[in-house]
Amino acid sequence: MARDAPKREPCLIRSLARIVAGLAAFLRGTFGAGSPARGRYGAADAFFVARGGYRLFRTCNAWTGEALRRGRPGRNMDAVSFGSDAMVLRLATPASAEVPPPALALLSEGPRAAWGLGRLIRERKTLDDVPPGDGRPVILLPGLTNSDRSTFIMRRYLNRLGYRAEGWQLGRNLGVRAIGAEGERLMARIAALHTETGEKVTLIGVSLGGIMARVAAHRHPEHVREVITISSPFAGPPTSTNVWRPFEWFTGEKIDDPALNARLEEAARPLPVPATAIWSRSDGLVNGLICREPEGSVGQAIEVSSSHLWVQMKPEVLRAVARVLGGGTP
Repeated sequence: MARDAPKREPCLIRSLARIVAGLAAFLRGTFGAGSPARGRYGAADAFFVARGGYRLFRTCNAWTGEALRRGRPGRNMDAVSFGSDAMVLRLATPASAEVPPPALALLSEGPRAAWGLGRLIRERKTLDDVPPGDGRPVILLPGLTNSDRSTFIMRRYLNRLGYRAEGWQLGRNLGVRAIGAEGERLMARIAALHTETGEKVTLIGVSLGGIMARVAAHRHPEHVREVITISSPFAGPPTSTNVWRPFEWFTGEKIDDPALNARLEEAARPLPVPATAIWSRSDGLVNGLICREPEGSVGQAIEVSSSHLWVQMKPEVLRAVARVLGGGTP
C-alpha cells in the first residue's frame, strides 16, 4: 500500500531566503551600474519581494498554529484556527496559576500589526455604525514608551462621534518616571479635567496605560466614571508577558519591587466603577488570559482577534470602545 507523502512543513528560513534573494535581484537589476537588467526586471523582482513577504507572514501564522496544536507544557488547548487577517486562537484555561508568556505568536506580531493598519483603511466606512457620543470627557492613556501620538486615531474617532477625548499630556509612558512615584501627575490630570467639565472622566488605557487607569480608579473613584482597558495585563504577573525586561529598562523599576507589586495587586482587584477589558487570545506580547478579569467577575470582557502592536487602531477595537461608551452591545 502506497504511503501518503509527508506533509511539507512551512519553512521560515526558506521564506526569509526568498525575500533576501528577491531584494538583491531587485536592487541589482534596478540600480546596478552597467547591468543589462537595469530598469528591465525591476517590476518583476519587486513583485517577487512582495510575494516573499506575504509568504513570510503566512509562514509565521502557520508555525504558530502548528505549535499550538501540538500543545505546550502547562497549557490545555482545544483548538486553533486561522483567518485571512489574523490568528483566532481558542484556548482553554491554562493548567497552572501563572500563565506563560506568548511564544510563537510573537513571530507574527509585526506582520499582523501592519495587516491590521491596512484593515483600518479598508473598513473606515464601517466605523460609523455605533451610538453617537454624549460629550463626556475621556482621557486615553498610552502603552509603554508610547505618547499621545499612539492614541491619535482613537481620539479623533471618538471626538468625531461627539465625545471629548483627550490625551494624557504626560509625554511618553515610562511608568513612574511619567506619572510620579505615587501616580500624582496622572491623578492631577484626571482631577483637572473633572473640575473643568463638571463630569467624571472615562479612562481608556492601552496595555500599561490600562493598568494605570485601574489604579487611578481605585484611588480616586470620585473623579472616574468608567475604565476601559485594551490589551492590559492587569490580572497576572509581569513574567506572563514578553515585555517585562523592556519595562524594567524604561521605567527603572524591577518586577520584584514591593511597591510595583503592590500597585499590580491593586490594579487586579475589582474596580469600584464600571470596567471593560478588551483582550485577545492571539496577543503576541502579553498572555491574553491576564488581560481580563476571571470568569464570573463583575467587569465586562470583550474578546477580539488582534496583535498587541497597534491594537488601539484595529476597527473592531474602535467599534467595541464606541459601543461600550454608548451603552450598546459590543
